[in-house]
Amino acid sequence: MIRKRIAPLIFLFAMGLLVRETCQRADRAQATVEIQLGGAEAMVRAVDVTLHVGGDELSVFHRVAPPGLTIGPIQFPVSMPSRDGELRIDVTLDKATKRVVRKFHAEDGATVQVAIGDDLY
Repeated sequence: MIRKRIAPLIFLFAMGLLVRETCQRADRAQATVEIQLGGAEAMVRAVDVTLHVGGDELSVFHRVAPPGLTIGPIQFPVSMPSRDGELRIDVTLDKATKRVVRKFHAEDGATVQVAIGDDLY
């Protein structure tokens, strides 16, 4: 008898969770971020990137140039609960460290190109 009364409540609760998850998923974005260094690439020794969405730090990316070589292309996947985010990019150059902050909007499946070369001189 108790099962007959509780089962519909559990079903309605589960349906509510499913509807909530479906609605929230519409705002999610999975994208690829590409940091473009331009002519400054030869001076870059390391890059550290943190992704922030809604004030929360969601992911960290770190890349170091091999000794005697350039750092090469900088790409990494991101999964965000919202389509708008902020990248805080710390770049270690031959003789200095620079921080560049960029806000961006990502559509699901997109490649977001972030050009920072001019900020490194």
